Amino acid sequence: MICFATCAFGLSGLVRDELLALELPVLRVEDARVFFEADRPGVIRANLWLRCADRVFVELGHFPAVTFEQIYNGVRALPWHQLLPRDAAFTVTGKSALSKLFSVRDLQSLTKKAIADALMQAHRLSRCPETGQAYSIEIGMLRDEATVALNTSGPGLNRRGYRDLSAQAPLRETLAAAMVNLAYYHGDETLIDPCCGSGTIVIEAAMIAAHIAPGLLRTFAFDGWKNWQADAQLLREQARAQRRESGFAHLLAYDIDPKAVSMAWRHAKRAGVNGFIQFEQADAADLQLPMERGVIVTNPPYGERMRKEDGEKVIRALRRIKDERPQLGVFAISSDDSFESCFGRKADKKRKLYNGSIRCNLYMYMRGRKPRRVQGEK
Repeated sequence: MICFATCAFGLSGLVRDELLALELPVLRVEDARVFFEADRPGVIRANLWLRCADRVFVELGHFPAVTFEQIYNGVRALPWHQLLPRDAAFTVTGKSALSKLFSVRDLQSLTKKAIADALMQAHRLSRCPETGQAYSIEIGMLRDEATVALNTSGPGLNRRGYRDLSAQAPLRETLAAAMVNLAYYHGDETLIDPCCGSGTIVIEAAMIAAHIAPGLLRTFAFDGWKNWQADAQLLREQARAQRRESGFAHLLAYDIDPKAVSMAWRHAKRAGVNGFIQFEQADAADLQLPMERGVIVTNPPYGERMRKEDGEKVIRALRRIKDERPQLGVFAISSDDSFESCFGRKADKKRKLYNGSIRCNLYMYMRGRKPRRVQGEK
């Protein structure tokens, strides 16, 4: 099957690498989608193990379309009697970008009608019963090319299942995992988050270190499909067997807010990694780390809901820690364009990322590397 994994802009390279690590052949990378080949077990493994992707789809067909008539004809021409059961309960989602057909509601309605007409004709029905297994079909338009796909994930893969409480300005699990990967963290060194909030970064890092599949705590769309259930059960058992209990460094999580620390510990317990993380209430400005080497990965305060002075205080604290322990790496995400000026050093690298709809940079200060001075600084 031809499949694709969707992701936030800036993460497609990471998703590609994850698919290759799962030994799933990657076909191409384009527009926040990574296309790959997979059989049914491969699709299940992708859902269970992808940390940075949003959803996994099976491509059912694609064709050019600049009129709604072309949408209807193109969708109806697909072999729906082979793709869906006779009594399938199917919904249609849609999206459109850079295309003449931009009304998502009309795209959804017409796609639904085309599928229903095809099923009724194939099974000689006067109406579709829709009393059986649930399927979600997506009609996507991009540059006047329609793609019809089956959503195998259901809700986004960021919904791991461990986070049931929300902190202020929460970070998506998929973005947190991407930050940990971009920090070149593999579990062989201490990872620290001085602004842990609801705990997402350290939990994702602990799951990486312990080799815990991020999808083990949740269900997927394919869990409702009878022909997929045996494979899904077997692959979950195999994933659970890969969990490590030792052989990696424990993680440190701090926050100035005791309620955030309590929330983060709760989420870590739900994820099954609380024994791998040390949680403590502390102000980043006063933080004294016990190690010379390791990596800080953090989401300091920024944005409209957070006070700018709080963010600047944390940034200066990160600068102090980096100066005191140059062997530590510092990786911080922020939408504040003055981050480097406040830090007092230019980042070794910057990576554009999106925290929801907020455009950010991941400022990357490498381990053991002397930061470059900001122009004009003494």
